[in-house]
Amino acid sequence: MAVQSSPTRDIPEPSEETLEALTETARHAVSHTPDETRLVRNSATYAIGTLEQRTRTADPALAGQALDALRGTLSIAKGDQQQAAALDAIGNSGNASLLTDVMPMLESRERLVRAHAVEAMGHMDPTANQDLFRGLIAREPDAQIRGTIAVTYAEQARRANQPPPLPVVDGAIEQLAAEADPRVRGLLIELIGPAAAGYSGALQALAQQFQRETDPILLRLIGKWVPGN
Repeated sequence: MAVQSSPTRDIPEPSEETLEALTETARHAVSHTPDETRLVRNSATYAIGTLEQRTRTADPALAGQALDALRGTLSIAKGDQQQAAALDAIGNSGNASLLTDVMPMLESRERLVRAHAVEAMGHMDPTANQDLFRGLIAREPDAQIRGTIAVTYAEQARRANQPPPLPVVDGAIEQLAAEADPRVRGLLIELIGPAAAGYSGALQALAQQFQRETDPILLRLIGKWVPGN
């Protein structure tokens, strides 16, 4: 997930007053039109997440207040647009302690909310949500969101400069064998591939997929990680 832009990047030393102003704007700002009001409020919401990330080490007390603000914003968000904005702010934070707040949103009836909840996990530590992958992708009915799940976990591992955790790789292998959508299969292959060099189960799964795959693009993709023999 791309980090949403926020004004705190231009503030050298965010303070408690900064957080108070952002929280007030996120919840009560009114502009000329409903669309402008939403943009202003969303920008402030995203900024709270960025502030938490920036101050986590330098000012833990302020970061803690920002965490409370993020939780509060998500808890009072009404409708899929507000919930998506609150989840994007959590993504800007990347604090794994917010996973418990994100998890109920993964079960939302609104596909927009589910997608943004998945993306909110993308900047968290890969081990924080590794055990969610298998069940999350297996029960997701929307192919586009299944793709979002695969992309999010792959990007999460890349940010950490490591292969995906084994519970994620094993879940992706299981899903790959059952996945009907070729686009999602390709994203699952991209997720599994980086683990193939150090995990024989990943290499074997990709080799088996090569035998049953019918899409020539995906056959070439598998070839990135599976030797010709």
